[in-house]
Amino acid sequence: GKRRKARAGGKAPESDIVAAVTLSDCLVCSGCTTSAEEVLVASHSAELLFNATRDPRKVVVVSLAPQAVASIATACNISAPEAQGKIAVFLRGLGVARVFSTAFSARRAVREAGEEFCERW
Repeated sequence: GKRRKARAGGKAPESDIVAAVTLSDCLVCSGCTTSAEEVLVASHSAELLFNATRDPRKVVVVSLAPQAVASIATACNISAPEAQGKIAVFLRGLGVARVFSTAFSARRAVREAGEEFCERW
């Protein structure tokens, strides 16, 4: 089907246009390409995000993985911090309440894994 870009003004795409994320679209940042992940990725849609941001009973929170930010930064030929800022502004414009980076936790996990490896070997 057709794909449309969501606009920062928060207008949802027309209802007959479906946004789909396939496993091949995934950045596969942690190698979690299992059938369970494919089902999870397939269950996400732009419509669900738009509906959630318009529901006053919900608080929508988004976490940004450094791999996703780096991928978008590269595609747009901008720095990672600039990309992260632009993504956050875009999501806030859609009605997302909070946008968090997972960069610190990713760095921490790598450090911990390295330390554990050194202790074992």
